[in-house]
Amino acid sequence: MSYPEPRYGGAAGEVSATMRRADAPPELRIGPVGVSYLATGASTAGRFGLYRWDAGPRTAGAGPHFHRTMSESFFVLSGTARLFNGAEWVDASSGD
Repeated sequence: MSYPEPRYGGAAGEVSATMRRADAPPELRIGPVGVSYLATGASTAGRFGLYRWDAGPRTAGAGPHFHRTMSESFFVLSGTARLFNGAEWVDASSGD
């Protein structure tokens, strides 16, 4: 038994890694915000998504919302992001 259940049953590993260079331009621009696709649902069979959002000071983001088909995680590289955790607004700083 394994948790979670295995997704790959081959005898050897498979080529599944991708590399995105730090100097690659963002795939999407939303006003002053650059969005880089690091791992999309399409590239992970819908299991995971990872996106890098580069925004300047006081750049507005999405309002409070939730997703029925995925979860979101945030890791702040620099600056501060104000996030709604479902009950209250919290400030996340570099390293949070």
